[in-house]
Amino acid sequence: MAIQPSDPSRAEDQYHRGLAELHRYLFHFEAASLPRAVEAFRSATETEPDNAGYWAGLGFVLDASDLPREALAAFRHAREVNPDDEEVEVFILTLLSELGPEREALAAVEALAERDGIDLDSLREELTAAGMPVDARALLMNGFIRARNFLRSRLEDDIERSERTQNPDAWSEQVESERQDCAKMRKELEHDIDPQRVPAGLRDVTPWAIRLGIGDDVCRNRLLEGLTTGERAAMLGAIRQHAASIHSWLDAFGNEPMTPEATAFMYLLLGADETSEMAS
Repeated sequence: MAIQPSDPSRAEDQYHRGLAELHRYLFHFEAASLPRAVEAFRSATETEPDNAGYWAGLGFVLDASDLPREALAAFRHAREVNPDDEEVEVFILTLLSELGPEREALAAVEALAERDGIDLDSLREELTAAGMPVDARALLMNGFIRARNFLRSRLEDDIERSERTQNPDAWSEQVESERQDCAKMRKELEHDIDPQRVPAGLRDVTPWAIRLGIGDDVCRNRLLEGLTTGERAAMLGAIRQHAASIHSWLDAFGNEPMTPEATAFMYLLLGADETSEMAS
């Protein structure tokens, strides 16, 4: 019996297969898994074309495959199905700003800013004062969520749910292994960082760098997820207050190797950027 174009059960199976391949690519750096993820997500969209999540997953892996125009088409399909997905909307603008033309990208950014109440005039003044460009890409990077980070986080949540449901024993073993590895990395970071080697004006941010400045994505994300609402707000507030000084310090290394302290601050900034409150 031929499979009909709309077969939710089969499409879900293909989506889970795509998530498994994406997991191997993101966390085990298996490059060969990426085209398999593309094939699986594409199959899911063909089988159930009215599922916006499947199209968003396909767009993400196409973007990771350095196929931005195909990714843009997939995200546009996702937007047609679900026009209210902000992450998809900003991903579309991100790709437009990178592909051009600039006029189209800037018009789309301005339309979204007006809809969401974002003051682009003030943002332009801040960017100009900092000597930064004021093109569509700069406005997106500084005024909106980072779509690649946010969609990756969403897919990682889907990966976790899929693995936990389909392979509960293996998932429990993996979580425990990651917990132990993360505890070890935190101890190593505490040992390697000397607060006295941090610029004096940044000393009050140093405890956050020691706590969260982990290079491993999995460990850093789990540590961020473990923060209370108050801790997250305090961390982000400290970073915002000293953001310019932190960037100046890190930029001063140029092509020279960073110290362990600077490296921890770099990863702390990355973690903050991956935190949703950073967009508020």
